[in-house]
Parts: sequence; structure tokens; C-alpha cells
Amino acid sequence: MTIRSFWDLPQLGTQEPTTEQACLDELEGRRGEAVRMRLISDVPFLSGGVDSSIVVALMSKFSSTPVQGP
Repeated sequence: MTIRSFWDLPQLGTQEPTTEQACLDELEGRRGEAVRMRLISDVPFLSGGVDSSIVVALMSKFSSTPVQGP
């Protein structure tokens, strides 16, 4: 067994300053990649809330077939 951090955040103040738009673009890209990686599933994982609506929108972007409801 290996103990390691789940995430690795840079030290505060060590990142280059960036624009708000650049941050939003990176967030969209990372969120989209997370959804795309999880499209292969036999189990529904959506609750119907606002977050799930965002996930469905991203799923439809990466899926070649219509997203099916439960």
C-alpha cells in the first residue's frame, strides 16, 4: 500500500498570474475531460440537479449518440 495525496496543489503565489478568461477556459477543459473519461459506464450517475445538467451537456458534446435518461 502506498499513501499519497489525492491532489497536488501548487504553493500559493508560485503560479504565473493569468486572466479570468484563461482560468475559465482551463476549468471548462478539465471538467470536459473528466466527463469524457467517465462516459463508459453501466450505471446512471446523474441526480437531476444543476451539476448533473452541466454533466449531461458535456456528455452530449463528447457522445456520438443521444444521451439516454434512466
